[in-house]
Amino acid sequence: MRFESAHFKLSHEMTQLLDPSGVMKSETWDNFVSLCIKGYLASRRYMNGIINTVLLMLDSGLPCFSRGDPIGNLRKRFHPEMSEREAANFMKSVCVDAYNKWTTAGYDLIQYLQQGIEK
Repeated sequence: MRFESAHFKLSHEMTQLLDPSGVMKSETWDNFVSLCIKGYLASRRYMNGIINTVLLMLDSGLPCFSRGDPIGNLRKRFHPEMSEREAANFMKSVCVDAYNKWTTAGYDLIQYLQQGIEK
């Protein structure tokens, strides 16, 4: 089921800790976004090494490697076609998109109802 559409999970509880005001204006939220951007830009510099490491696991039998184009999809997540500024702006938009994403709460509810997995 492809319900969760956020690039990463940022639950309501996490946003309350990062940004108690709820308007993405706190110093903690700004620091979080800044660290996400720095981490993303740093990981892009090691894209080929990361991809080569994941390639070693391709025949592992893990379900995440059994459909689609996992290596191509991983490469796309690094957005090698973007400049560093474009990539930083992209990651900022990813953070804003993940903030209170309704599909995160919905997916957590489905996981709980179907499988008893609590968030």
